[in-house]
Amino acid sequence: MRRTLLLDMDGTLIDTESVWFEAEQKALARFGGHLPEHARLELIGLDTPSLLRRLATDYGADASPEMLAEALTETLYDTLPQARAYPGAESLVAAAVAAGWRLAVVSNSPQLVIDIALRNHAWAAAISLRVSGDDTPRPKPYPDPYTRALELLGVEPLAAAAIEDSPTGVRSALAAGVHTLAVVHDLGLRDSLSALTPNLVHSLDEARAALALV
Repeated sequence: MRRTLLLDMDGTLIDTESVWFEAEQKALARFGGHLPEHARLELIGLDTPSLLRRLATDYGADASPEMLAEALTETLYDTLPQARAYPGAESLVAAAVAAGWRLAVVSNSPQLVIDIALRNHAWAAAISLRVSGDDTPRPKPYPDPYTRALELLGVEPLAAAAIEDSPTGVRSALAAGVHTLAVVHDLGLRDSLSALTPNLVHSLDEARAALALV
């Protein structure tokens, strides 16, 4: 019986993807680069080191990954706290807590980014375990972040469910042996998500119902 819920953050619980993309555009522009709109879907779900390498090499910026990281951090520190939670996030977490489920955030973002993005959402205090991109040698799409969360919680994969919004995250959770729901917040990702799992939902409320958390 599943009694553990593992949650991606960016694009799943919190609508940070647009915030990230705008910050990436501003960081590149500072160094003479340009990030076109069509690149948005290609960058969703990447771990931070991979993202920075792509930004430094593919979009005309005269900057190292380290320089871009500093520029990104400056923008994100100010803008991430204003990122809205997706509808149903608070109800999902509350229902899981009421049912006695264990909870964890499993993200490719650095720990600082997770904490900044969640700090203005009171319901997020119930999620004390937050596995970040800093915590495993291999990020999503490898299973390591989910395997690490399961180890820290002391549960087996079959006792857990995950909710993800990106192909990268879905691959990671499935590789760890976790039952995975793909929430389609971005219709541009629907086909690539459905190619990985039949368990598609279109809101966090629908995810809550699918997990019988009512």
